[in-house]
Amino acid sequence: MINYIDIIIKTNLFENIDKKEIPNILENFKSQKKSCDKGNIIIDTGDKVESIYIILNGKIEISKEYEDTRKNIVNIFESGEIFAEAIALSTNKISPITAVSLSRSELIKINVKNIFDNNLKNNKNIFIENLLKIISDKNKFLSIKNDILSQ
Repeated sequence: MINYIDIIIKTNLFENIDKKEIPNILENFKSQKKSCDKGNIIIDTGDKVESIYIILNGKIEISKEYEDTRKNIVNIFESGEIFAEAIALSTNKISPITAVSLSRSELIKINVKNIFDNNLKNNKNIFIENLLKIISDKNKFLSIKNDILSQ
């Protein structure tokens, strides 16, 4: 993953973090590099999502699919962007969206449990984790509300 540090440093996740510390952070979070071919489903509607993804290269389409076969494209993410954080950090981790690779893509997958599970866990970390859950829950609610209103 060292080859991708210049891409990783551009994400907001690593803002104000020394470039030299990123490999250690990724190792401590037990992050995994994942390769996807074009058309691979990374997250399907109904999946339990417990990880966030950083796109190293390629394009990922996020869409909402309906029972009557309609599909709304919510967003297309590219190199240096993250996705699935709102679902992974929320209390209800069931995905309302589908994430599909539009090209050969490489991702970093970080299980959110590994971000907060460490020997130094303290009240500050618990507070931050709870705050992120609240923000993520509200984000998911607004996304669903937006989806309903757009119909």
